Amino acid sequence: MKYCFYVCLSVFFSFAPGVGRADYMVLEGVDSATITTGDLLDGAGPLGLTVNVVEISDLMISVRSGSDSMEVNVTTTSFGINADGAGDETDAFDAGELLIFTFNRDIRINEVDFNTFDDIDEGFVIAVAGQEPVVVDYADLSNLKSDLFSTSIIVPANTDVQFSTGSQTAIGLDGIELEIIPEPATCSLIVLCGCSFILIRRIFR
Repeated sequence: MKYCFYVCLSVFFSFAPGVGRADYMVLEGVDSATITTGDLLDGAGPLGLTVNVVEISDLMISVRSGSDSMEVNVTTTSFGINADGAGDETDAFDAGELLIFTFNRDIRINEVDFNTFDDIDEGFVIAVAGQEPVVVDYADLSNLKSDLFSTSIIVPANTDVQFSTGSQTAIGLDGIELEIIPEPATCSLIVLCGCSFILIRRIFR
């Protein structure tokens, strides 16, 4: 019986840590010794690039730009788009520039960490295919000094989510806090393991 108890306990905690837990996907660069998800996406163009999310196990992200003249550019200060033409902010989203993200799992975006989102006239658009676009204005930031936007955007697996600026000024991204939404079978297993854990715990009292 004690063996069963420990097996149940180990199975339960092998699934439980990822349920409802938000993790931060780093899009900006950090330093030469630290590889972020943004570093792996650097240079992605219209044909797209698919990589493992460094900070979140079992999650993959694909990113492609909106045109041949745009590609992902990552620096130690921000994540953005490098586009042809004079006056472009190479590590931010300028007017008319966009990136399309897709994930291999259902995810929930809980918070977006912007960069240089510091003016009342600025805006950003997050548009999930098949859903109403989320328009982020400066006043929507949870802390006007830290460029953080709290939300709860569901992005189904393999569904495009488009990021673009709705203003004439440049806005960058530092990272996104998100969580993987467990599949129904995984939820059922977690509930079963949890109930078994409680039952066996009572037996051993």
